[in-house]
Amino acid sequence: MIFTNYKIFYNYRIARQFLIHIFFKDKKTKIYQAFVRKEIVTMSQSNNQLDIFQIVPTNYPNTLLLGTKSYEINFQATNLSQTAEKFVIEFSSEGFDIEVPTEYQGIFKMEPNQTKNLSITISPTINGQAKLVIDVMCERNVTHTKKVWKIRNEIPTQIIDEAKSQTHYIYIPFQSPLEEPVPTEYDEASANISLEEARAQFDSLNQLLESSQESESVPEKELVDLSSDEIDQKLAKIARNVFNSDKEFAMDVLDKISKIELKQELLNKLILPLASTHLDIALKKLELLDDESYKQATLYKIINSIVASNSDMALHLCDNLSNIDQKDEILGKIISNLANSETKRAIDLLSSINDVSKKQHLLHRLIYRYAESHLDESVELLEEITNSETYLNLFYTLIVDKMGQAPENCKNYIERFNKKAKEFNEIDLLKNGLVILAALDAPKTVIDYISKLPEDLRNEINETLYNKLWVEVEETITKLENVPVISVYYTFNTAANPTKPIEMVHDLGGNISENLLASDFSSFIGVICPFTFNFPIFPPIEQAYSQIKMEKKKSFYYMIVPTDFKTEEEFLFIQTLLNMWFVSNEDQLKSNVYIFNLDFIPYLAKPTIIMESVPEDNLVIKSIVKRVFNDSVSFIIDQGLFKGGMVKDILQKILPPHKFKVINLVMTYDFLNNYVLFKNFMNEFIK
Repeated sequence: MIFTNYKIFYNYRIARQFLIHIFFKDKKTKIYQAFVRKEIVTMSQSNNQLDIFQIVPTNYPNTLLLGTKSYEINFQATNLSQTAEKFVIEFSSEGFDIEVPTEYQGIFKMEPNQTKNLSITISPTINGQAKLVIDVMCERNVTHTKKVWKIRNEIPTQIIDEAKSQTHYIYIPFQSPLEEPVPTEYDEASANISLEEARAQFDSLNQLLESSQESESVPEKELVDLSSDEIDQKLAKIARNVFNSDKEFAMDVLDKISKIELKQELLNKLILPLASTHLDIALKKLELLDDESYKQATLYKIINSIVASNSDMALHLCDNLSNIDQKDEILGKIISNLANSETKRAIDLLSSINDVSKKQHLLHRLIYRYAESHLDESVELLEEITNSETYLNLFYTLIVDKMGQAPENCKNYIERFNKKAKEFNEIDLLKNGLVILAALDAPKTVIDYISKLPEDLRNEINETLYNKLWVEVEETITKLENVPVISVYYTFNTAANPTKPIEMVHDLGGNISENLLASDFSSFIGVICPFTFNFPIFPPIEQAYSQIKMEKKKSFYYMIVPTDFKTEEEFLFIQTLLNMWFVSNEDQLKSNVYIFNLDFIPYLAKPTIIMESVPEDNLVIKSIVKRVFNDSVSFIIDQGLFKGGMVKDILQKILPPHKFKVINLVMTYDFLNNYVLFKNFMNEFIK
């Protein structure tokens, strides 16, 4: 059995004395007292150890453990804290069936300095090395700081401004229409006659006309012989000549012309310039014309000349236009003229336009204009827009423009907008609308809305909006947790399905290295200790083995079989073991194997290694001792007491000499008392 902490790190400053030995000079009565080790504390989440608990095995076995048996392992647990503590001890294993009494499961309380005895039962399930793990925890208030995603309390201004900027509606301001002026003068008027002369001529002609109706009247002599046509021509000439000077007088003259054709011909030329100054008279004269096509064309021109300056009259006259396109054109100009000053009236006039496209073009512009003072009414008018893109873009623009002035209204509007955007599958607009809704209401409102959407749409929206609706913050939480105090494990050499010889090793209190038990023959150095002692030699040997294995991934073989070869049966037993592991597996050995026939003797003046005289090997071993220990360890080559001997002879008879070389090696108890000495020596042979 060997103890190793989870970090595989041995800290002698915090570890207790590894071995306590009491030796007497008489070898027969020497005592090797069990070692005591302080477990190393490791914390899973902190560099600070909680040195408040100790757990020590009190009956650790030094022998090989068999899968056919169960072993009760006892521990002494102590609360080192000055206050009562609640502990949890968790036993787990690799290669063992383990039974833990229910009284040790869960949380149990220990008073200050209280000691509690614990017992568990283990049974091996593998060949090689099994592990018993002990994790000890205690209750502590633990503060955790972690980054979590939380719903924002409000949307940052930057995000709102970004959403606002995603408006795609472009408002085209209304401009007063350009009028198409009519001529103000008659181009064919003559300047050869003054207005006074014209009035005198008109009076004479008028007198002649009246005399023809009243016999008492006597016209001037030179006019008596004029015919009706001649009179009409003279009247027409007067009207033309005076038109630019006095349009009303010219119309009075024109009225006296009796020939309809001549009168209409002259009216055709004079109505438009007449309308520039005497609109009412011109309109009355227009009614006298018989050519309907000419009347419509002239009326269209007259309306175009007053559409901006006299919208009311233009609107009135518009009803008389028979051409639908011309009528829509004039109405469009009138609406544009009224849009800035009488927006509602302009909106009402839209119903008179027949061209749907023209009506829609004017409608969204009027709605935008009208929303400056009448947001609610404008939103309702949006329903008359037939183009979904225009509808959504204008609706969104109205909301972001007015959300600062009417937040409550806009909150309702953005909900309606989002519904429409989803209906029209305008997802980008919907995303922006949801940001605005979060700004007007709350991010949680939007998150709840998104959660009810179909999965594909929900994922698409969350991909864009998650960082806008959620924010990553550091959160500090303090809660009662089980905090690691100690994490240690003990390893045991085990044989799950032991043969008879292995059972004998167990019964003798012996042990076999883990690599032999697992059939790992990667090393070329081994130790056989067939001698009996009044104390266990397994712990320091195993400690050295494990340290080397951790560092180099392989280690030396060892067999601890306390027999002393007192009987033939013991000889046969040793022979069986060597045949089982070495002789029968010599083809798996990569090179020749050195076997140290190892014995231990009491202390001398300083740590000492005694090696039998083997000339071809002595210098090699001596150089190793010198290099590793310098002068702190004595090295003796013996040609007498420790050379050869029965045990070596027996081992050499069993192990094929072409593959194995047996060497007697004796060490003082220093190598047991301080396993590092033994480890450093053996480490030189592991390549």
